[in-house]
Amino acid sequence: MGPRINENLKKTLGQRVKTFYSLKEKLTGKCGVDMLSVSQFNMDLYMADLNRNDITPLVRTATARDFDFYSIVQQRKLAEKKVDELVDIYRGRYGSKVNRIMPEIRKSKANKAKFLAAYNAMLDDIDRPWTRVFKINLLFFTISIPFRWFQGEYTALRYFEDQKYALFVAVLDRDKVRVTESAARAELKEKVKGAYDAVRELEAAYKDSIETIEQETENYASAFEKNKLGTLSFSELESAKNALISAEATALSNLVNYNKFIHTLDFYTVGGLDGKLTAIDFDSGVYDSGQSIPASADLGTAALEKKVDKPTWVIEVPYTEYRFSFGVFLPSSIEATHFQLEMEDGRKIGGKTEIKKRLEHMPILFSDSSILRVKLYKDKALIYKALLDGTDYSGTLELEAVDQSADINA
Repeated sequence: MGPRINENLKKTLGQRVKTFYSLKEKLTGKCGVDMLSVSQFNMDLYMADLNRNDITPLVRTATARDFDFYSIVQQRKLAEKKVDELVDIYRGRYGSKVNRIMPEIRKSKANKAKFLAAYNAMLDDIDRPWTRVFKINLLFFTISIPFRWFQGEYTALRYFEDQKYALFVAVLDRDKVRVTESAARAELKEKVKGAYDAVRELEAAYKDSIETIEQETENYASAFEKNKLGTLSFSELESAKNALISAEATALSNLVNYNKFIHTLDFYTVGGLDGKLTAIDFDSGVYDSGQSIPASADLGTAALEKKVDKPTWVIEVPYTEYRFSFGVFLPSSIEATHFQLEMEDGRKIGGKTEIKKRLEHMPILFSDSSILRVKLYKDKALIYKALLDGTDYSGTLELEAVDQSADINA
C-alpha cells in the first residue's frame, strides 16, 4: 500500500510542477520579466475595504492607467488632430466654402451620407469658377476658351491632386476611433464593475462561512463534552468534528476565491486597490476525536469496559496518527475471549486480540470492497462471525453462530 501511495503522490507532484512552470511562462510573456527563476510568490490573503462609492473612482483609475485603453485614446487624439490640421488647410485655401461641411465635422459622429453630399457640394463650389468658358466672337465664328486653360497647377482642386477626399476620409477615421474608444471605455467599466460585484459577493460568502464555523465550533465543543461524559457516541462526535473541518475548508475556499477576484479587480484598475487591502491569517484547528475507547494505564492497549445490551464495534482514527484502532463491546451473555478482524476475502488484519483490548493497525486501503469480517473466539474455539462496513465508525454486530467444531485456527 505504501509504495503505491508514494507513486501517486510523485505523479501528482510532477503534474503540479509542470502546471506551475507553465503558468510562470505565461506570466513572463505578460509582464516582460523573466519569472521562470522565481520559486516563491506572495501567498498572503487579504480583505479589501470597499463600498459601492468606490466604483466610480476605480473606473476612473482604470481608464487613466490601462495601457490598452491609453493606446486607443492616443489614436483618437491623433485622428482628431489630423482632422483639425486638414480643416485649417482647407480654410486657408478655400475660405468660407468649407462652411458647408463644418456642421457634420463638429458632430461626435458624422452622418456619412449627409457628410458626403455636403463634401461633394463643397468640391463643386471650389471647382465651379474653372468650369466656365471664355468666348471670343469673330466675324464669322466664335472661339471658346475654357477657363481651365488658365488654372494654375495648384489652383482649386488641383491643390489636392488625387487626394481631394482627404478630409472626408480623415473624419470617418476619426469617428471610427471614437467608436472604438467608447466601446473600450464601456468594456473596461463593465470589467471593473463585474470584478467589484464578484468581490462583494464572495466577501459575503466568506463571512457567512465564518459564521458557520462559529456555529460548528459550538456544536463540536458541546459534542466533545458529552462524549467525555459518555452520553454521546464516537461516531456522533466524529460527525460534529467533520462538520467543523468541512466548514473550515469551505471558508478557506471562499477566502481564496475572494482573493482571486480582489487581485483581478486590482489588475483591471492597475493597482487601484493600493491602500485598501489588509493581510489576514486563516488557521485551521486540530480537533480531538474523543474517547470512544477509554485508555487504561495498566494495558499496552485500551481496555474496553463499556456495558452494552447488544454486541457493537467501533473504529477510532486519531487525527494526527497514521493508524486506526478497532474494538468490540459484548453483553455479558456472550462468552467470547478473543476476536479476529479480517478483510472480506479472508486476509487477516493483525492477530487475535483479547476482547477487553483493542486492535491497533495501519490504515486499510480498500479496493473492491470496504466490507470487513470479525470473528469471535472462546479461547481457541470460533463461536461467532459477523460482517461490518469498514468505512463507518461504529455499529451493531449481527452475529452468526458458528459450529463449535470449526477449526480453532481459522
